[in-house]
Amino acid sequence: MSKVYVSDDEKIAEWLKKYSIKYEESMEVLNLTDTYKNIEIPRELGDCFSGKVLKKMDLRCNKLKEIPESIGMIETLENLCFNQNMIEVCPKSIGELRNLRELYLNENKLKFLPEEICTLSLLAKLYIHSNEILDFPGGIGMGLTSLTELGYSDNGLFEIPLEVCQIGSLRKLDCSYNNLKYIPEIISNLGELRTLDVSYNELDQFPEGIMGLDELKSFYVNGNNFRAIIEDIGVLEKLEKFRFGENEELNVFPEAISRLTSLRRLGFQEIIFGRIPDTIFKNMFMLKEIYCEKEHIIELKRLTSDIETIEHIGPKFYYDQGNM
Repeated sequence: MSKVYVSDDEKIAEWLKKYSIKYEESMEVLNLTDTYKNIEIPRELGDCFSGKVLKKMDLRCNKLKEIPESIGMIETLENLCFNQNMIEVCPKSIGELRNLRELYLNENKLKFLPEEICTLSLLAKLYIHSNEILDFPGGIGMGLTSLTELGYSDNGLFEIPLEVCQIGSLRKLDCSYNNLKYIPEIISNLGELRTLDVSYNELDQFPEGIMGLDELKSFYVNGNNFRAIIEDIGVLEKLEKFRFGENEELNVFPEAISRLTSLRRLGFQEIIFGRIPDTIFKNMFMLKEIYCEKEHIIELKRLTSDIETIEHIGPKFYYDQGNM
């Protein structure tokens, strides 16, 4: 005979107890991660925490197959993480979380996002890496007016959705490890963008719309099919990190890089150039690190001998691209 619970709170308390978590009405953080079990979230979860003070919920790595609709009742939530589960559908009720600032849905089985997500006007970070999402809701540009970070690498995309190029508040966009063949010109609408990662795609023409991104500081185009880096890249005066390695067709060192005088870090690993022009680093007085093949080390040390800020020249095998 199944147990009869007096209240939703009692049922949730009993559920959490199985995972050594003590339920309290004053809970601000619910951290139930890395069980690697086929757990199910009781539908009463939303009812239980509705009207209370829960701000953060982390349920990553639990083999979850669904998010209960009642999640929308926890109106105090600001941070919600369902990374590394088996979720196929994001519930429409997600749009009721009007205080939500951060949403993480990486490594699931999502094929789309509900239109209701466009009502999250306070959402600042949205990460949906490693899903199967090919399109975005039409109102995402007008609705997500506070969004500053969007990550959707490894989704099988062939193009950046035009809706994404309408999110004028974006400061960081990661669409690496997809099947992108071109970047739309209207990416220039993202005037606040500081970081753009289009690495490991199928790009063969340098995206000219990038030249309108005056605030860009980090730009990653490694692992594509570029034959050349266009001269106009020199207009990106604030660029501090640039990585263009692993482009097998690129065999002439791009001289336009000499105009990027704000560079701190430069990477072109897995490319060996016949020569590097002597004047490339002449005005790069803030350059700290160059990631390259060992064949270039001696030459680069000579070319940068007058730059006092240099800390590293050579390969770097295991690194976070965001810190490159």
